[in-house]
Amino acid sequence: MSNILLKNVTIIDADSPLNGQQKDILINAHGIIENIGDSLSTQSKKDILFDKKDTCVSIGWMDIGAHFGDPGFEYREDLESLNEAAMAGG
Repeated sequence: MSNILLKNVTIIDADSPLNGQQKDILINAHGIIENIGDSLSTQSKKDILFDKKDTCVSIGWMDIGAHFGDPGFEYREDLESLNEAAMAGG
């Protein structure tokens, strides 16, 4: 399991003192936010770095219609292509 580092994302949460600010967000391998700050760095080479221009984060988003082909139907879509589609879609 890997940590995820979101770089230079704009936080959108009207209830947060960080609303509208650009920050880095470190999410641990269990999906829990460990740190929010400036100039954070990855902890290991296994960590996933997400650094895309004009990215926003907010609470409450999910795709209840996501389907993928693992296992057995990877020719349709696998976890990697599903992840790429989700990132491209915002």
